[in-house]
Amino acid sequence: MIIIQNESFVEESEFETDAVSEDSSSAINALGSVADADAVADADAVAALPEFSFRRHLFSMIPDIRKYTLWMVFIFVLSLACGYLFGFYTPSFFEMLSDYFHFPEYSAFDFLLFIFFNNVKVAGLLVFLGCLFAVLPILIVFSNGFLIGIVSESIIRTNGLFFLLVGLLPHGIIELPIILISAGIGFKMGVGTLQVLFQKKSIRLFLFDFLAAIILFVIVIVPLLFAAAMVEVYVTGFLLDNLFS
Repeated sequence: MIIIQNESFVEESEFETDAVSEDSSSAINALGSVADADAVADADAVAALPEFSFRRHLFSMIPDIRKYTLWMVFIFVLSLACGYLFGFYTPSFFEMLSDYFHFPEYSAFDFLLFIFFNNVKVAGLLVFLGCLFAVLPILIVFSNGFLIGIVSESIIRTNGLFFLLVGLLPHGIIELPIILISAGIGFKMGVGTLQVLFQKKSIRLFLFDFLAAIILFVIVIVPLLFAAAMVEVYVTGFLLDNLFS
């Protein structure tokens, strides 16, 4: 009897051990499934996070550039009107400007390069010096608009409005918007500098803005200014020579 009882006890112990092993394996498998599910969920969550894209950041700057460019347009129109009125009431001032600005004789290609590099210099000052002083693009736009107003008044008074339109519109429809966009970019960079100083923007984002401004300057502004210079020399010059010679 004792042997039989021992054998049955052993069998029962072995059965219980197998049951415990099966339960442990099931628990381990269940934990592994939960861990795998958590890992998949974490991977999906990471994949769902928005990755930083410089291209997306570049395009995200466009609304701000448009807003600040519209302000530059307003300042330019205001300064143009002020310059025109100033020239109208003080016509002798234009004669002073004529005596001050003397251009040497250029070939057509040399004149093209002169205009191009001068415009690139102005656009570069607007974009990059705007980072230091947000007010600088405003001053440059206002001063240029004021001078253009004075010159426009004198040309209209001596040669008529049609002469002014022919002399300005062909290249001006390219050159003027690009200069004003450059001013808008520069003003945005100046605002960004102030935001960094007052801890409203991180330096990292400001550097991305600055890199985007460089890219826009190189691939958009410079080529269009070269196209405007070509139009001014070869198209505007041709129209003036043939229509008013």
